[in-house]
Amino acid sequence: MKATSVFFRWSDEDEYEGGFEDGVPHGVGILRSKADGFVDYRISIMGVLLNRVRWSADGKKVYLATMSGDGKLALSEMRRSGRRADDKRADELSQMLTETEISLDKAKELAKKLYKLPVPEHVKGKDELNLSKTAATAATGYAVGAVVGASMVGCVVM
Repeated sequence: MKATSVFFRWSDEDEYEGGFEDGVPHGVGILRSKADGFVDYRISIMGVLLNRVRWSADGKKVYLATMSGDGKLALSEMRRSGRRADDKRADELSQMLTETEISLDKAKELAKKLYKLPVPEHVKGKDELNLSKTAATAATGYAVGAVVGASMVGCVVM
């Protein structure tokens, strides 16, 4: 299946926007948490989270999470075999992330160079989380239902 861009909003109002292939996140994506107020920029390979930059709700703290060497090796073997991880294995591999706090300047640099995305607007509070879509999503394709499960409210495929 060809990689595509999607926009999901779940019933708890969390949102995911980004690459999707064979029913799982693949490539660059953005996760916006309504409840916790954070914004993640992430890269997933075949459903496995490889790295992410997470901006806190108040925009004052940023954390970088990268996959450990063992996780990268397991992911590499999985990719060579042409198989994607089942949900349990994808979760196991995604748990092999090491998280450290980074400076806002470093996060801005990663957003621009690694994710090729603008820095997200800082969030003033959990109830004011800006869930606006990027320009790519604003020029959407068509709506699709029941892609992620019963708790999903909507999905747009571009």
